[in-house]
Amino acid sequence: MRIRTFHARTMSEALELVKTELGQDAVILDSRKVRGSNGEDYFEVRAAIDTDNETFRTNSRPSTQPGPLLNLQDEINEIKNFLSLLVSTKDCFAQLHQHKALAEVYHHLIMQGLDEKKVYILLTKSVHLMGKEVHDKKVVVTTFCKQLMREIKTADPFENLPRTQNGLPAIYTFIGPTGVGKTTTLVKLATRLKMQSGFKVGVITLDAYRIGAYDQIRKYMEIIDLPLMTAQNRDELGFARRQMKECDLILVDTVGRNFLKETNVNELANYFTGMETVYNLLVLSASAKDMDLSRTIQLFGSLDIHGLIFTKLDETLNYGNIVNQLLRYPYPVTFFGTGQKIPEDIVKATKKNIVRLIFPVKRSNTSIWEN
Repeated sequence: MRIRTFHARTMSEALELVKTELGQDAVILDSRKVRGSNGEDYFEVRAAIDTDNETFRTNSRPSTQPGPLLNLQDEINEIKNFLSLLVSTKDCFAQLHQHKALAEVYHHLIMQGLDEKKVYILLTKSVHLMGKEVHDKKVVVTTFCKQLMREIKTADPFENLPRTQNGLPAIYTFIGPTGVGKTTTLVKLATRLKMQSGFKVGVITLDAYRIGAYDQIRKYMEIIDLPLMTAQNRDELGFARRQMKECDLILVDTVGRNFLKETNVNELANYFTGMETVYNLLVLSASAKDMDLSRTIQLFGSLDIHGLIFTKLDETLNYGNIVNQLLRYPYPVTFFGTGQKIPEDIVKATKKNIVRLIFPVKRSNTSIWEN
């Protein structure tokens, strides 16, 4: 890899130098505004070009399985596409550094943990809509939030309760890595669906791996007076479903295991193979690292995800990793877990409270959450 540093009076000129010297495949490493010895300001841009890029393309071969080389090639292609975007919108890129309001919003979003490429794309769209109002920070924030809300999806998975052709209730599974709060989330929603919505709720647990897992959920079901059955394979799950045919819906608590191992995901998928009207809700921790969340969503993609639930929002201060997943993947977010209290600490996800995660409301009498 060859790295060069460029200096120019404007960001546009610096990007032109990058394009001329290193070509279209160059990658911007960083940029900043500096003051020279003569007292004049100028832009400094560091860029790099992969000198082994042609060799990599020649030696790589297509694979039917996604491996490290394909993932690396995807990342390289994403960087190239982003660089092309930077060059084609160089005037907007320059504005991000020249205008105080834009720069402050940009850096706030990056500090919140949002993906830099996603932020740039959304701010670029916002700049085109704002025109001369780009100097007004309130207008910048409002326009950005409108763009963000257009890109993300929310959904209520229990708004309609379908049944199978044979009249059996729909199954809603709570899937995800170990330790994210699947059981607690299920109990919160089961209580809410019974007490607030008046639904007849059945619960099935597949979790026979953890010591005391059945006892824990059994105690909860006794308190809220809901039927509970266990299943350790697909046939037992089908039997339990038929036994609960009078219910409006069935919530299924799944196995807590290390799902970074693809074999564990496949084993879980076998429970539901060939079953009608099964909706998978992927439960994720808001305190997890951004790339860990992304990898988990990719691994569970084979189960046909119908919605995301983020828990442990009370255990982190930055929520950019949540927004990143909503921008990267087509899945809607459904609920947020905001604490340990059952059933209070769960709220329906809305676009407004997602925006408030990254731009918190400062008024003490205004809650970040809407139900």
